[in-house]
Amino acid sequence: MALLAVIFAGAALVLVGVGLYGVLAHLVAQKALEISLRKALGATSGRIVREVTTPAFLILLLGGVSGLAVACTALPRVMDAALYQVTPRDWMVYALAAFILVAATAPALVGPAARGSAQDPGGALRMGLG
Repeated sequence: MALLAVIFAGAALVLVGVGLYGVLAHLVAQKALEISLRKALGATSGRIVREVTTPAFLILLLGGVSGLAVACTALPRVMDAALYQVTPRDWMVYALAAFILVAATAPALVGPAARGSAQDPGGALRMGLG
C-alpha cells in the first residue's frame, strides 16, 4: 500500500512539474515581445529571468506556507491513524516535503524563462511589429 502511495505521489509530482512548465512557457510566449524589447534596450538575461520567475516563486512560496499551515494545524488529527512510524507533527517530514516540491518546481519555473531570455530580440520584434 505504501509503495502504491509513493508511485501516485511521484506521478502527481511529475504532473505538477509538467503543468508549471507549460503554464510558465505559455506566459513567456505571451510576453515574447516585451522580453525582446527589454533585451533590445539593454536588459541582461539574468534580470529578465528574475522578472519572469519572481511572481511564480512568490505564488509557490505563498502556496507552500499556506499548505504547511494547514498541514500543521488541521491534518494531524485526521492523519494520526493513517501514519506509520511517523508522528503527525514530525517537522522533518514537512520540511522534506516542502524541499521536494520546491526542488521539483524550480527547474520548471526557471527553464522557460531562461529560454525566453535567450531569444533573438530582433526576430521577435519583427514578428510582433510586422
